[in-house]
Amino acid sequence: MGKQCLKIAAVYFALGVLLSVIIGVSGDSSLSSIQSHIHLLGWTTLGLIGLIYVVFPALSVTILARIHFWIHNISLRC
Repeated sequence: MGKQCLKIAAVYFALGVLLSVIIGVSGDSSLSSIQSHIHLLGWTTLGLIGLIYVVFPALSVTILARIHFWIHNISLRC
């Protein structure tokens, strides 16, 4: 579960960077709140959760870890 969280966090990081470049090139900052949301909740939070799951592998085998993973990702995309 930890490695899965870290892989998804890397995807969110790439999306955030891509959106940052688009915002910078276009000069339109109306999407900056979405970009910061992707960076903070997608990259930073999911990355930290993934590191915790890697350091403490007993936490990642519970059903709550799976529920947490899916609820976090579904709510981030809404």
